[in-house]
Amino acid sequence: MWRWLFPILPLVTCAVAEERTARQWADELKATYGKQKSYIATYHAERNGKTAVDFCALDVASGAMATEIKVIDHGSASGVHWWSAGDDQLFASPLEGNSSFRISGIRRELKWYDHLSGVIGGLTAEGEEPSTVEAKFTFQPTILFVSDMIASGIYSTTSGRPVWHQYASKGRVARVEPDSVTFATAQGDLTVDRKSGMLIKQILPDKEGPPRILELTKLELNPGQKAVEALSSKWDSEHNEPRTSHQITGQFRTATVQLVVESVQSGSSSHEKLEKELVSGRDELRSIADSWIGQGKLVDNAVWKKLFDILKEDAHKDWLAKVPGADKANEAVFEAYLAGPQVREQSRELLVKIVKDSALRPKIVTEILPTPITTKNEAGEGAKALVEEAFVRAYVEAIADRKFPEYWGERDGLH
Repeated sequence: MWRWLFPILPLVTCAVAEERTARQWADELKATYGKQKSYIATYHAERNGKTAVDFCALDVASGAMATEIKVIDHGSASGVHWWSAGDDQLFASPLEGNSSFRISGIRRELKWYDHLSGVIGGLTAEGEEPSTVEAKFTFQPTILFVSDMIASGIYSTTSGRPVWHQYASKGRVARVEPDSVTFATAQGDLTVDRKSGMLIKQILPDKEGPPRILELTKLELNPGQKAVEALSSKWDSEHNEPRTSHQITGQFRTATVQLVVESVQSGSSSHEKLEKELVSGRDELRSIADSWIGQGKLVDNAVWKKLFDILKEDAHKDWLAKVPGADKANEAVFEAYLAGPQVREQSRELLVKIVKDSALRPKIVTEILPTPITTKNEAGEGAKALVEEAFVRAYVEAIADRKFPEYWGERDGLH
């Protein structure tokens, strides 16, 4: 009897040690992933006679990123390249053709949304510090089957969390092997490598036939910055159409706001927390909003001139009241008063109040959020109103900063 007991004890101890939750396993593997300095990963998938061969490459320290998405259908290849040198520019070009484009300002804008979604409604993983607007931000290339499509491209993060983590942490542990852990999730079975934290296999049931399988076919760990940058060295970074982040981030912006609203209406967050975060990020949002108005139609609306004339009349009355004996016909003195930063700030705030109750407000909301935000209860409606108010305020303040010099002129560098 005792002869068999001792060999069994280590097995029993091991089995007990392996009994961890999906969240615990996912967090451990996320930490393993976070230790990788760089990688180049190649994936393969097939469905309905089409073959997808994608590679994802990232150098964490520099932020250099490159990904190629290639779909082969009956011998014909199509797809797209995405890459970044780690600065605030993101490039994209099709495998064939010359319609490449360059997106500027996208890192800053996505960073703001990442901050918002990371601290509102418990979206930050358990035990993980919420991101801050100042936190390190990277684009991460990724590939994953999601519902009835293959999501391949890039996503933004300040937490360094791999995209599989959000699904694995909410699933259950299906199998633990010496070299991998498999999670049963809403996106099928996800198998993650224990040595690298990389997704190595996904099996997603398909109502139309056999399950879809995504597999890692090649992985190079720590190839270095030069190796990652070399992948995009022959892609066209010179001849491209410049675009602002607003042209690309509209749907992403809407999706982020929808998540935030749902977190409040479900009770996992509060109006107070949401309002606090919106106020703390107000200055940065105003700067971001300048790219929104640059691409929208409302910036050239004649109504702004009428509103600024109203603001000017109000400022003139205020000037006469504050300066006894002032010559109301002395335009030069009044213009000097009008150029003061305090007057500009008061006029900017009055403009926000006017627009808030005008027919312009819903038009601005539509321009910023192309898809309407849906709600299910009063809490959700309140959260939606808070976000829309913050976005409209940022938009109007950015409009004011552009229109002050145009309508009121500039004086001694003040605007």
